[in-house]
Amino acid sequence: MSSEIVGENKDKSKKEIKKRQRSPAYPSYSLKECVQFVGLLYKKDGLAEVSKDLAMQHMGLDPDKGVSYRATSSITGFDLLEEKGPIDKRVFKFTECGKSIMMLKSESTQKTMALRQAALTYNIIKQLYEIWPTGLPANDVIKLELVNRGFTERAAGHFIPVLRETYIFAGLGNRKPENNIETSENELSDETLSGLERYTLTLGTNKEVRLFTTASLTQGDIDFMIQWIKRLDLKRSKQPEQLYSMEKESEAKSEQEPEAPF
Repeated sequence: MSSEIVGENKDKSKKEIKKRQRSPAYPSYSLKECVQFVGLLYKKDGLAEVSKDLAMQHMGLDPDKGVSYRATSSITGFDLLEEKGPIDKRVFKFTECGKSIMMLKSESTQKTMALRQAALTYNIIKQLYEIWPTGLPANDVIKLELVNRGFTERAAGHFIPVLRETYIFAGLGNRKPENNIETSENELSDETLSGLERYTLTLGTNKEVRLFTTASLTQGDIDFMIQWIKRLDLKRSKQPEQLYSMEKESEAKSEQEPEAPF
């Protein structure tokens, strides 16, 4: 075998290794940082469509720097803005999720759900949330999980702080274990539950969904919840009958009542 063939095989092997070590898609910036960037755009231009370069400048990003494009990639990855138009005339437009986060009050349930929806748009965050619904473990545990999922060690190191900040900002660590419904409710004090509206959906043996709200649900609240649940892409063979009934009731009411603005 000639030295040229050997060299060619080595180059091919290096390329294959590089290809295998490419990490899954993940945000370079946390959801909190992305919302801050988009907040500057909203303050400057409202919900208007803005050319990509100007939008980046209004978000405090430099269109001439590569790091700025990592920021916009994270912003669109979280479904806060969408990029559209021909290559030479690209514009940024607010998504429905982005509008909700900008326009709803910070303490509203709808905004909390919109933030969670945005965070779970990234498939890797959604997958990790299914493993750790009540909070993230130590960094070395997260790193091992990421490496097992195809991350390089360097990429895992960059992503972990982004993941932690996103978890906190979107409130992803507040979910109680699904197999401990009674304990979860019992841990809530009477003072906490006092005055809350309660709803229970029975989905089958030992399977319930419990909802506690600070006030009666409006038509807009119900519509938003249905949209959010659909975006979760839950693994199920068919839609629960109770959810189907809620959606039909929502459609009937919407013909009589105006929707609450987002």
